[in-house]
Amino acid sequence: MRIIDSIQVNKAYQTNLWIIRSHENFGSTFIEEGVCEYVVEKMGEIIPPKIPYIPTSMEDLTNRDNSYRVSYKYSSYYLKNFLDSLGFKKGVKVLLYNPPPTLEEILKPELFYGRLEKFEE
Repeated sequence: MRIIDSIQVNKAYQTNLWIIRSHENFGSTFIEEGVCEYVVEKMGEIIPPKIPYIPTSMEDLTNRDNSYRVSYKYSSYYLKNFLDSLGFKKGVKVLLYNPPPTLEEILKPELFYGRLEKFEE
């Protein structure tokens, strides 16, 4: 994306060795895993849950027992309408161009999608 399309990728998504997992990179992992799950669901390799788990509090979001449901299933659900409406390629470019969502924005998607900046192609 950086080389071919000359699009600036937000530093939170740039490849680094993350030794300590913090709330700052929670959002980038959430988006990365959500994109992967979204693609696998679109390919028909897995079936999304009929009723997705939607965290309603910080405790729900950060509870280790909810890790799989949040990082994989909810993240795909969180991205689905956005990627379906914008298209996969352009949607991923917009996501990676912008900083990842904060914990609050993961709980309230309208805050995240309301601040995303589009870029000129």
